[in-house]
Amino acid sequence: MKHVLKSLKHNGIYVPQYELKGFKVKVQGQTIPLSVKSEQMALAWIRKRQSALSPPDKVFMRNFMREFLEQIKAENPASHFLPSFAQEYIEKVDSLEAKDVCDPKAPIHTEIDFSEIVDYLERD
Repeated sequence: MKHVLKSLKHNGIYVPQYELKGFKVKVQGQTIPLSVKSEQMALAWIRKRQSALSPPDKVFMRNFMREFLEQIKAENPASHFLPSFAQEYIEKVDSLEAKDVCDPKAPIHTEIDFSEIVDYLERD
């Protein structure tokens, strides 16, 4: 007896739940813990910054950093310095030279320290 497939149901793409690694960033020397959302954002930023095929440009960096800084401000309401820092940082991005967007040694990249994530991605 032959079995005939009468229908096929597709439930979409399976995306496994993200497992929080517990990364922190340092903003002006102050340690900021990341949530699941902000950690994924930070990982995506560093991967993009390190990409030889599709590196970020200044517009991408400004838009990303605006969203990232808004996210960590929302997650860390007790960090009163973040609102003014975020505004000043975005202004610095606007005046950034194109060559400095992906240069991890550019002065702007020392203000937000993603070194835990960089180290993780380099080991991975």
